[in-house]
Amino acid sequence: MLNSNVVKLSVFAVLTALAVNLFYPNLFRREPPVATTINATYDFIVVGGGSAGSALAARLSENQDATVLLLEAGPSDWGNPMFEIPALGLHAYDTDLDWAYATEKQDGLFKGLKNERSGWPRGKVLGGSGSINAMMVVRGNRHDYDRWADYTGDQTWNYRHVLSYFKKMEDLQIKELRDSAYRGKDGPLTINWMNSGPLAQKLLEAGQDLGFSNDDYNGKSMEGYFHIQNNVANQKRLSSSKAYLHPAMERPNLDVAVNSHVQKVVIVNKRAVGVEVIRNGRKLTVNARKEVILSAGAIGSPHILMLSGVGPKKHLEDMHVRY
Repeated sequence: MLNSNVVKLSVFAVLTALAVNLFYPNLFRREPPVATTINATYDFIVVGGGSAGSALAARLSENQDATVLLLEAGPSDWGNPMFEIPALGLHAYDTDLDWAYATEKQDGLFKGLKNERSGWPRGKVLGGSGSINAMMVVRGNRHDYDRWADYTGDQTWNYRHVLSYFKKMEDLQIKELRDSAYRGKDGPLTINWMNSGPLAQKLLEAGQDLGFSNDDYNGKSMEGYFHIQNNVANQKRLSSSKAYLHPAMERPNLDVAVNSHVQKVVIVNKRAVGVEVIRNGRKLTVNARKEVILSAGAIGSPHILMLSGVGPKKHLEDMHVRY
């Protein structure tokens, strides 16, 4: 028989390993390097290291001949359990990791909230809102993409075309959906069913009885009652930063600069040629040989554009912004 002390020691070792993995998930992993200095010029400058910006910078840097700079106003997402343990993301709200926007007062809305305004959390960290949100994976509606294609006259925006990119990003782990023509299984972003309780199951059964069951809202149709899908891998949040950016940050042609707040795009003869950025308390100008790509979110991108003199003429004049 095993000595009781050996058994106790083994149990203690297992529990210790589990605790370390839970509270210090990156202890035995190499930290992805962030830039300590940045160059004066790059081929591409990506403004905003959120869900889109992280993926875009990583993809652009796959071309070894292109130099890429990713500028993120917030800190790195490395080493903080808040960005690993799914439920902890909520604790980033109204902190330095959140832009902490609020809606404007509108008739008939948010009557139960202070000043009738709702908070609008937006992540201020690598991974952006994908580092603090509820991790639900929901594609845009197919009809929206078709409308974009019609409005722009560019059919590469239609749903049939963008579907291939949705599939390319996915590593779908839901066995019964993996062979769907609408889903992917070789990409970097792991997708699973979100855990749900008995009440959710009852709601799904009610929807099924009403004829509104939907096995996959990210498939042919979005209508109906369904289980939520999320981007969680091994019980940990998998943001775009972790899925795309972290594996790419060792590349010599990619610099990721955190705590670097872009103030404006430098425009010369109607062409974006660089950005002004506040970094370590100093204002710097970084030049772009090819493109400046704004990926600062639905609020941040138009804000930067208006500070750069691009926007409604009267509003720019009222704010004394040169254009």
